[in-house]
Amino acid sequence: MLLNDLYTIEKWSASDTTAGEVNATLLLNPAHPIFAAHFPGQPVVPGACQLQMVEELLSHVLANEFRLAGAIQIKFLTPIDPRTHVLIEAVLQYALDGPFQVTATFRAADTTFFKFNGIFRAE
Repeated sequence: MLLNDLYTIEKWSASDTTAGEVNATLLLNPAHPIFAAHFPGQPVVPGACQLQMVEELLSHVLANEFRLAGAIQIKFLTPIDPRTHVLIEAVLQYALDGPFQVTATFRAADTTFFKFNGIFRAE
């Protein structure tokens, strides 16, 4: 689990009309040990961690455990350097019934870091 270690959720809001959406501000921990290895002197948030963050945010918002069942599209557009981008805006849109079709974007200001489209299943 990366929540409350690699990152914290600073604030979030969710809607649950015909489809769900959550907007969250995530605070990265630049002192996390993962950045010493990924990569020394030029830290970036690993792609696997970004996928895990989507899973954990979905689980947090819907108060249920979810697991990635399949990825339709994953785009790592710009590396996230935790020294210069400590706050990340996360937007998740999801179906309200299972399997949960999820689209997610991580960005800061005019920079988009990550885009995801895939399926999660409730545990």
